[in-house]
Amino acid sequence: MIRRLFFLMLIVAGLVGVVLVGKLVFIRPSPLQQATALVNANDPYGAQPILRALMRTEPRNVDAHVLLARSQLMTSDWVAAEKEIKIARALKYDRAVLTPMLARTYLMQEKHQELLVDIPASGASPDEVARNMVLRSMAFLGLGDLTRAQTSLDAATRALPDDPGVLMQGARLALARKDVTNADRLATAALARDGRNVDALMLRSDVAVQRWDNSRALGYLNEAVEQAPYSPYVRMQRAALNLKLGQDRLVQEDVDAVFDLGPRDTSQALYYNAMLMMRAKKYADAGVEFDKLGPAMEQYPKAFYYRAAVAMELGQTQTARESLDRLLRLTPTDVDGVRLAAEVELKSDRPDKAAALVGKAIDAGLKDPPSHNLLGRAFFILGRRSEALEQFRIATVMAPENREFKAHLAAAQAAFGSAGAPAPASVLVPDAAPGRAGPVSQ
Repeated sequence: MIRRLFFLMLIVAGLVGVVLVGKLVFIRPSPLQQATALVNANDPYGAQPILRALMRTEPRNVDAHVLLARSQLMTSDWVAAEKEIKIARALKYDRAVLTPMLARTYLMQEKHQELLVDIPASGASPDEVARNMVLRSMAFLGLGDLTRAQTSLDAATRALPDDPGVLMQGARLALARKDVTNADRLATAALARDGRNVDALMLRSDVAVQRWDNSRALGYLNEAVEQAPYSPYVRMQRAALNLKLGQDRLVQEDVDAVFDLGPRDTSQALYYNAMLMMRAKKYADAGVEFDKLGPAMEQYPKAFYYRAAVAMELGQTQTARESLDRLLRLTPTDVDGVRLAAEVELKSDRPDKAAALVGKAIDAGLKDPPSHNLLGRAFFILGRRSEALEQFRIATVMAPENREFKAHLAAAQAAFGSAGAPAPASVLVPDAAPGRAGPVSQ
């Protein structure tokens, strides 16, 4: 009897064990479920290796491609995300889900025309049409066509007047028209409907900057970073504002965070790192960082100006000239670039070229005291008496309290008023100090 009871207990225990093991096997999450949980927990980098391993065995697993794209959008990897979204689209995934994701990759890469070609003014439902029209409005805005941007937005607004995406695009258009009051109203309404929306937080920050409320702007950017801690794009937006405000330590924290995120496009972080080194007067290191940008420097034309300023500090006149040539090809009316280029030519004993640079800029509308003063210095060195005096007088009339401009005028009057008197080189001949070019900003 005891033996029978013992065997019965063994059988029951075995059955219970089988059930427990079965339950454990049953509840163990699949790779896709694991990756989904990580993405939802704001850990895109934890999800990505799981998804890549899954796709090696299941290359047509469309859910994995979409989830990988989502994780890449979270890390600002726009090119890779675009690729995965297009694979998912070829595998017939729901276009209503993919369209806004694809549009984001296009907009962040400034592929505005591609967006207009790829995303039609139509859809399977009125809501889809409206959301497509918002995306098209964003593309038109990126192309500078405010009229068509507004027309597209109006069509979306009629269908979805309270949609956060519609409200945010309305705020962007208002900002483009310098209508800060309406931009503030619309951005506030969008954020009220979705308080964790990173785009809405960043838009509120843009509005606050336009209102000169930098403290509030930083507050919104801090919230955006909390919501998207792995996004280099969001961190660099915060770094840009802190750079403008001279908060170098905070800029460095975001730059270092982007470098720590791993291999991807770190050009903006390199740019800001170079700026921080320049501010710290580590000019040789700053030059190395600027040069690391390579072709990507053309994304940030002002970087050529700062590279030139660094080169001047290092006595590299030719490097400065080459950087300024590239800057002025990209942005011919860059005020700081024109002035520094003229300073470089004066230092290189080429006052004729300096006069030509500044004179052309003044003719194009750059009529400010420093430019007139700089042209006067070039004319002075060239011995063009009346033209030099005229430019110095214009500068002093426009800025009567500026001691430097008044000193230049007095020196020119003294020099030209005495026959054969030597030119006061200590006052009017340049030392080409980069500090003349103005404060460091983004």
